[in-house]
Amino acid sequence: MKKIKLSIKTILPAMAVAMMMASCDVETTTVMFDEDHNFTQASDTVFSVLGIMNQVQQVAERTVLLGEARADLVQVNPNYSSGNTVLMLRDLQNNDKEHMTDTTYNRYRDFYSVINNCNYYLAKADPNFIRGNKPVFGKERAVVSAYRAWAYLQLAEIYGKVPFYTQPLLSYSDIENVAKDESNRKGMEDICSYFIEDLKQYVDVEYPNYGDFTYGANATYNSQKFFLPVRLLLGDLYLWRGSCTGSQQDYLMAADCYGEYLKLNKKYITQTSSSYYKDAEMDSKVSGWNWGTSGSEQISFVPYAESSNYGNVSSLRQTFAYMLGSESLKEMVDTATYTYTGKVASDENNTRMELSLDTRYFGTEDKPAMLWKAVVDEDANISIAKGDLRLYQLTNVANADLNVNKWNSALLPTYRTTGVYLRFAEAINRAGFPNTAFIILKYGLSRGNLVAFDANGELDKLMQSGYDFWDMGNNTENVGIHSRGCGNVESNSHYVLDHSLSQDGQINQVEDYITDELALERSYEGCRFFDLMRFAMRRGESYLASHVARRNHPEMSESQIEATVLYQTLMNKDNWYLNMVEN
Repeated sequence: MKKIKLSIKTILPAMAVAMMMASCDVETTTVMFDEDHNFTQASDTVFSVLGIMNQVQQVAERTVLLGEARADLVQVNPNYSSGNTVLMLRDLQNNDKEHMTDTTYNRYRDFYSVINNCNYYLAKADPNFIRGNKPVFGKERAVVSAYRAWAYLQLAEIYGKVPFYTQPLLSYSDIENVAKDESNRKGMEDICSYFIEDLKQYVDVEYPNYGDFTYGANATYNSQKFFLPVRLLLGDLYLWRGSCTGSQQDYLMAADCYGEYLKLNKKYITQTSSSYYKDAEMDSKVSGWNWGTSGSEQISFVPYAESSNYGNVSSLRQTFAYMLGSESLKEMVDTATYTYTGKVASDENNTRMELSLDTRYFGTEDKPAMLWKAVVDEDANISIAKGDLRLYQLTNVANADLNVNKWNSALLPTYRTTGVYLRFAEAINRAGFPNTAFIILKYGLSRGNLVAFDANGELDKLMQSGYDFWDMGNNTENVGIHSRGCGNVESNSHYVLDHSLSQDGQINQVEDYITDELALERSYEGCRFFDLMRFAMRRGESYLASHVARRNHPEMSESQIEATVLYQTLMNKDNWYLNMVEN
């Protein structure tokens, strides 16, 4: 068993952190001599990668804070009225960029520390250095390239157009020149385009496995989960670029990346993940599933130590202790429709799936395929309740405060299965297949459900598209994501797609469902403001502004919301991004 403290010093250049990207006059001095940092053996690269991961820790939780505090799902606990943390959070909630300068969250230099160390590694770790007929640095180059792309993506989300460079900067004068060069800046679209091309070469590279690392008495994690899966990162880059350009091709490529990863790694939304309402009148079904960041949901994460004795400790638990779920989130939870389908004679085990014969797409008349599809039994004993089980047990809805307790864990998830499926649905929807995206939400993506719930010939169009992201093969495990909090949603007559709408109308309706599902499934995880930003690139500034301004006023009319200062502030896209201030 290996034990490592995450305060380990990287052997890569430290980027002269005190002067990073500073715009002050300094002498031209060398930050790091090349000959001091050559990679000559495998052990060099191992500790270099761990050093970069250490720097990722410094910025990862900052993205969570910026992604949640500025959005619509949390509010500052009204019981707190003073203190530096409370004032900082209120500035973030107001989205007043002129006052959002607190170094707790606004330190862009730390992202460039990650980037420059990645640049240095990629410049020095020779891809042609072969030992035992294998490239010595091949696996680590993939890891480091993904970290660099991720860091730039975070910068684009937080700051908009940012200084861009891919060569290591080894002197203060180099740093200054890049910071001052306005022509050398890239925004989201250009950053995505660059790293899409850069990462393609790594999609099939196996990541290194350094074994297990201990971060506390009860915290041991396998190192492979520290690293960002390239296919999923590519999916995000295509999805963001499509949101900038409106390119259907980008959405198709995003769906292809997500779908390929999910199929290769056999990641499904399984029936055992579904929650059931605990109520004596509903056959005492127990809702006890842990919807946090543990178990099979984990794909990748940034680890933190249980205590400073083992390395860097996350501050998210302490910071989020000052916040509660917003009034808007409470209303979303309280008004969700929970469906419980009781046992019937033909369905003693209350199964959610059944077999059906198909000869149209996946079989022939001589050899019909047996496909699993979701059960929709209108004759069953259907009970309806209000609420979504993912955020709290619905025993006393009126008094629930939605305490933010997701950060009791020392893990900060970068990817987990349900989050990937929701972005998968987002990409499929925007690629022009709203019914298929809706199937992911309500029934679960499977061949049987694509056949059983096909509408307007969409499956034919999918089969003619040249892509196979939609075909989960013989998988029989997927259930609808909404069922994770709302029971037997297949029988829910309130959760439907209106096929009388135009295709654009259906796409918008499904996107609204996805917006709500992201709130119910991924609340407090740091994605919300950036998700709304991405949707608003397609739907207009008001999509983000209205959601955020309604944070604690869900009862307000649209005209009342539009009159608020917060709404008017966020109608200006410039206010979506922080200033890159020197602090």
